[in-house]
Amino acid sequence: MGTVMEVDAEGNLINEAGQDKFQENWREAINDFVETVKEHLGDKVLSIYVRGSAAKGTAVDTISDLDTITILDVSKEELKDVDLSWIPLERKKLMEKHPFQEKVEFDFISKEGIGFSDRFVLKTQSTCVHGTDIAEEFEGMSLTKENLMKLRGSMQAKIDATVDAINATEDPEAIKKHLKWVCKRFLRRGILMVAERANVYSRDLYPSYKIFSQYYPEKEAEMRKVLEYALNPVGDKEEALKFIKEFGDWIVEEDNRVF
Repeated sequence: MGTVMEVDAEGNLINEAGQDKFQENWREAINDFVETVKEHLGDKVLSIYVRGSAAKGTAVDTISDLDTITILDVSKEELKDVDLSWIPLERKKLMEKHPFQEKVEFDFISKEGIGFSDRFVLKTQSTCVHGTDIAEEFEGMSLTKENLMKLRGSMQAKIDATVDAINATEDPEAIKKHLKWVCKRFLRRGILMVAERANVYSRDLYPSYKIFSQYYPEKEAEMRKVLEYALNPVGDKEEALKFIKEFGDWIVEEDNRVF
Protein backbone atom coordinates (compact mmCIF):
# COMPACT_ATOMS: atom_id res chain seq x y z
CA MET A 1 0.00 0.00 0.00
CA GLY A 2 0.98 3.61 -0.37
CA THR A 3 1.54 6.17 -3.09
CA VAL A 4 4.36 7.62 -5.15
CA MET A 5 4.86 11.37 -5.54
CA GLU A 6 5.27 12.46 -9.15
CA VAL A 7 6.82 15.71 -10.39
CA ASP A 8 5.14 18.50 -12.32
CA ALA A 9 6.25 20.15 -15.57
CA GLU A 10 8.76 22.29 -13.66
CA GLY A 11 10.25 19.22 -11.98
CA ASN A 12 8.77 19.94 -8.55
CA LEU A 13 7.11 17.29 -6.40
CA ILE A 14 3.31 17.32 -6.45
CA ASN A 15 1.77 17.39 -2.98
CA GLU A 16 -0.90 14.69 -2.68
CA ALA A 17 -2.14 15.83 0.73
CA GLY A 18 -5.40 17.70 1.20
CA GLN A 19 -8.27 18.03 3.65
CA ASP A 20 -10.62 16.66 1.00
CA LYS A 21 -8.70 13.36 1.19
CA PHE A 22 -9.30 12.74 4.92
CA GLN A 23 -11.05 9.51 5.86
CA GLU A 24 -14.01 10.27 8.13
CA ASN A 25 -12.72 8.60 11.28
CA TRP A 26 -9.33 10.24 10.82
CA ARG A 27 -10.98 13.61 10.21
CA GLU A 28 -12.60 13.37 13.66
CA ALA A 29 -9.24 12.47 15.23
CA ILE A 30 -7.57 15.41 13.46
CA ASN A 31 -10.25 17.84 14.64
CA ASP A 32 -9.80 16.65 18.22
CA PHE A 33 -6.03 17.03 17.92
CA VAL A 34 -6.38 20.61 16.67
CA GLU A 35 -8.73 21.54 19.51
CA THR A 36 -6.34 19.99 22.05
CA VAL A 37 -3.35 22.00 20.80
CA LYS A 38 -5.36 25.23 20.63
CA GLU A 39 -6.66 24.68 24.16
CA HIS A 40 -3.15 24.39 25.59
CA LEU A 41 -1.18 26.82 23.43
CA GLY A 42 -3.80 29.40 22.40
CA ASP A 43 -2.51 32.36 20.42
CA LYS A 44 1.00 30.89 20.23
CA VAL A 45 -0.31 28.59 17.48
CA LEU A 46 0.39 29.97 14.01
CA SER A 47 -0.33 26.86 11.93
CA ILE A 48 -1.16 23.18 12.38
CA TYR A 49 -0.38 20.67 9.65
CA VAL A 50 -1.17 16.99 9.17
CA ARG A 51 1.29 15.02 7.07
CA GLY A 52 1.75 11.48 5.83
CA SER A 53 -0.92 8.87 5.16
CA ALA A 54 -3.63 10.60 7.20
CA ALA A 55 -3.14 13.73 5.08
CA LYS A 56 -3.42 11.72 1.85
CA GLY A 57 -6.42 9.64 2.88
CA THR A 58 -4.44 6.41 2.79
CA ALA A 59 -4.11 5.78 6.54
CA VAL A 60 -4.48 2.16 7.64
CA ASP A 61 -6.28 1.62 10.94
CA THR A 62 -4.04 0.25 13.74
CA ILE A 63 -0.92 0.71 11.54
CA SER A 64 -0.77 4.41 10.62
CA ASP A 65 0.23 7.27 12.92
CA LEU A 66 -1.39 10.68 13.13
CA ASP A 67 1.63 12.75 12.11
CA THR A 68 1.40 16.47 12.80
CA ILE A 69 3.51 19.61 12.71
CA THR A 70 2.54 22.68 14.72
CA ILE A 71 4.22 25.98 13.91
CA LEU A 72 4.38 28.29 16.92
CA ASP A 73 4.62 32.06 16.67
CA VAL A 74 7.57 32.19 19.06
CA SER A 75 11.32 32.56 18.68
CA LYS A 76 13.67 29.58 18.82
CA GLU A 77 14.70 30.66 22.31
CA GLU A 78 11.09 31.07 23.46
CA LEU A 79 10.25 27.60 22.12
CA LYS A 80 12.50 26.08 24.78
CA ASP A 81 10.29 27.57 27.49
CA VAL A 82 6.93 26.56 26.04
CA ASP A 83 5.15 24.21 28.46
CA LEU A 84 4.59 20.87 26.72
CA SER A 85 4.17 18.79 29.86
CA TRP A 86 0.52 18.18 28.94
CA ILE A 87 1.38 16.08 25.88
CA PRO A 88 1.56 12.56 27.45
CA LEU A 89 -1.86 12.85 29.08
CA GLU A 90 -3.49 14.38 26.01
CA ARG A 91 -1.90 11.78 23.75
CA LYS A 92 -3.36 9.07 25.97
CA LYS A 93 -6.82 10.65 25.76
CA LEU A 94 -6.65 10.96 21.98
CA MET A 95 -5.50 7.35 21.63
CA GLU A 96 -8.31 6.11 23.86
CA LYS A 97 -10.92 8.08 21.95
CA HIS A 98 -9.54 7.11 18.52
CA PRO A 99 -7.86 3.73 19.05
CA PHE A 100 -7.33 3.12 15.32
CA GLN A 101 -4.28 5.42 15.51
CA GLU A 102 -1.08 3.55 16.22
CA LYS A 103 0.47 6.74 17.61
CA VAL A 104 -0.22 10.46 17.82
CA GLU A 105 2.86 12.52 16.99
CA PHE A 106 3.30 16.02 18.44
CA ASP A 107 5.97 18.04 16.63
CA PHE A 108 6.47 21.73 17.44
CA ILE A 109 8.62 24.21 15.49
CA SER A 110 9.10 27.95 15.87
CA LYS A 111 8.45 29.91 12.69
CA GLU A 112 11.97 31.28 12.64
CA GLY A 113 13.40 27.81 13.25
CA ILE A 114 11.98 26.18 10.11
CA GLY A 115 14.82 24.47 8.26
CA PHE A 116 15.09 22.87 4.82
CA SER A 117 13.77 19.47 5.94
CA ASP A 118 10.76 21.16 7.55
CA ARG A 119 10.05 23.16 4.39
CA PHE A 120 10.36 20.00 2.31
CA VAL A 121 7.82 18.13 4.44
CA LEU A 122 5.40 21.05 4.68
CA LYS A 123 5.55 21.75 0.94
CA THR A 124 5.36 18.19 -0.37
CA GLN A 125 3.60 15.97 2.19
CA SER A 126 1.41 18.11 4.43
CA THR A 127 -1.87 19.99 4.50
CA CYS A 128 -2.72 22.93 6.76
CA VAL A 129 -5.68 22.22 9.05
CA HIS A 130 -5.55 25.36 11.18
CA GLY A 131 -4.13 28.87 10.88
CA THR A 132 -1.87 30.34 8.21
CA ASP A 133 -0.60 28.05 5.45
CA ILE A 134 2.99 29.28 5.42
CA ALA A 135 3.97 26.52 2.96
CA GLU A 136 2.45 28.68 0.23
CA GLU A 137 5.44 31.00 0.69
CA PHE A 138 7.98 28.23 -0.03
CA GLU A 139 9.45 27.49 -3.44
CA GLY A 140 8.81 24.16 -5.12
CA MET A 141 10.88 21.14 -4.18
CA SER A 142 12.71 19.20 -6.90
CA LEU A 143 14.63 15.93 -6.65
CA THR A 144 18.10 17.32 -7.21
CA LYS A 145 21.07 15.72 -5.49
CA GLU A 146 21.60 18.98 -3.62
CA ASN A 147 18.09 18.83 -2.15
CA LEU A 148 18.29 15.12 -1.39
CA MET A 149 21.57 15.56 0.45
CA LYS A 150 19.95 18.15 2.69
CA LEU A 151 17.38 15.52 3.72
CA ARG A 152 19.87 12.80 4.60
CA GLY A 153 20.91 13.21 8.20
CA SER A 154 23.25 10.58 9.64
CA MET A 155 22.14 7.01 8.97
CA GLN A 156 24.97 5.74 11.16
CA ALA A 157 23.73 7.81 14.11
CA LYS A 158 20.24 6.33 13.72
CA ILE A 159 21.67 2.81 13.64
CA ASP A 160 23.91 3.41 16.66
CA ALA A 161 21.03 4.83 18.69
CA THR A 162 18.83 1.84 17.82
CA VAL A 163 21.53 -0.69 18.69
CA ASP A 164 22.18 1.03 22.02
CA ALA A 165 18.45 1.04 22.82
CA ILE A 166 18.04 -2.65 21.99
CA ASN A 167 21.14 -3.61 23.97
CA ALA A 168 19.72 -1.74 26.98
CA THR A 169 16.52 -3.80 27.16
CA GLU A 170 15.31 -7.38 27.45
CA ASP A 171 11.68 -6.45 26.77
CA PRO A 172 10.56 -8.06 23.46
CA GLU A 173 8.01 -5.30 22.88
CA ALA A 174 10.66 -2.62 23.26
CA ILE A 175 12.94 -4.52 20.88
CA LYS A 176 10.11 -4.69 18.34
CA LYS A 177 9.53 -0.95 18.65
CA HIS A 178 13.20 -0.09 18.03
CA LEU A 179 13.56 -2.55 15.14
CA LYS A 180 10.42 -1.20 13.50
CA TRP A 181 11.69 2.37 13.84
CA VAL A 182 15.08 1.75 12.25
CA CYS A 183 13.64 -0.37 9.44
CA LYS A 184 11.35 2.49 8.45
CA ARG A 185 14.49 4.66 8.27
CA PHE A 186 16.22 2.03 6.12
CA LEU A 187 13.33 2.08 3.66
CA ARG A 188 13.21 5.86 3.49
CA ARG A 189 16.98 6.09 3.04
CA GLY A 190 16.68 3.56 0.23
CA ILE A 191 14.21 5.68 -1.73
CA LEU A 192 16.32 8.77 -1.07
CA MET A 193 19.30 7.03 -2.65
CA VAL A 194 17.44 6.39 -5.93
CA ALA A 195 15.00 9.33 -6.04
CA GLU A 196 17.07 11.45 -8.43
CA ARG A 197 17.41 8.57 -10.91
CA ALA A 198 13.78 7.50 -10.58
CA ASN A 199 12.46 11.09 -10.58
CA VAL A 200 9.79 10.05 -8.07
CA TYR A 201 9.64 10.05 -4.28
CA SER A 202 7.65 8.39 -1.53
CA ARG A 203 7.51 8.29 2.25
CA ASP A 204 5.34 5.18 2.17
CA LEU A 205 6.97 1.88 2.96
CA TYR A 206 5.89 -0.46 0.16
CA PRO A 207 6.49 1.99 -2.72
CA SER A 208 9.89 2.82 -1.21
CA TYR A 209 10.78 -0.88 -1.24
CA LYS A 210 9.56 -1.36 -4.82
CA ILE A 211 11.34 1.67 -6.29
CA PHE A 212 14.58 0.92 -4.44
CA SER A 213 14.51 -2.68 -5.69
CA GLN A 214 14.31 -1.54 -9.32
CA TYR A 215 17.75 0.02 -8.94
CA TYR A 216 19.20 -2.53 -6.51
CA PRO A 217 17.74 -5.87 -7.61
CA GLU A 218 20.56 -7.70 -5.84
CA LYS A 219 19.30 -6.19 -2.56
CA GLU A 220 15.59 -6.82 -3.17
CA ALA A 221 15.35 -9.78 -0.79
CA GLU A 222 17.06 -7.91 2.02
CA MET A 223 14.93 -4.80 1.55
CA ARG A 224 11.83 -6.99 1.56
CA LYS A 225 13.00 -8.29 4.93
CA VAL A 226 13.37 -4.66 6.05
CA LEU A 227 9.78 -4.07 4.94
CA GLU A 228 8.58 -7.15 6.85
CA TYR A 229 10.33 -6.00 10.03
CA ALA A 230 8.93 -2.48 9.61
CA LEU A 231 5.41 -3.94 9.59
CA ASN A 232 5.83 -7.05 11.76
CA PRO A 233 9.00 -6.70 13.85
CA VAL A 234 10.45 -9.51 15.94
CA GLY A 235 11.25 -9.30 19.62
CA ASP A 236 14.33 -11.51 19.48
CA LYS A 237 17.34 -9.38 20.45
CA GLU A 238 19.97 -11.48 18.68
CA GLU A 239 18.02 -11.64 15.43
CA ALA A 240 17.25 -7.92 15.47
CA LEU A 241 20.83 -6.84 16.18
CA LYS A 242 22.30 -9.21 13.59
CA PHE A 243 20.03 -7.89 10.86
CA ILE A 244 20.51 -4.23 11.78
CA LYS A 245 24.30 -4.61 11.68
CA GLU A 246 24.44 -6.52 8.42
CA PHE A 247 22.01 -4.39 6.44
CA GLY A 248 23.01 -1.21 8.26
CA ASP A 249 26.69 -1.61 7.35
CA TRP A 250 25.77 -1.95 3.68
CA ILE A 251 23.32 0.95 3.48
CA VAL A 252 25.68 3.34 5.25
CA GLU A 253 28.51 2.47 2.86
CA GLU A 254 26.27 2.71 -0.22
CA ASP A 255 24.65 5.93 0.98
CA ASN A 256 28.09 7.52 1.33
CA ARG A 257 29.02 6.30 -2.15
CA VAL A 258 25.84 7.67 -3.77
CA PHE A 259 26.03 11.05 -2.10
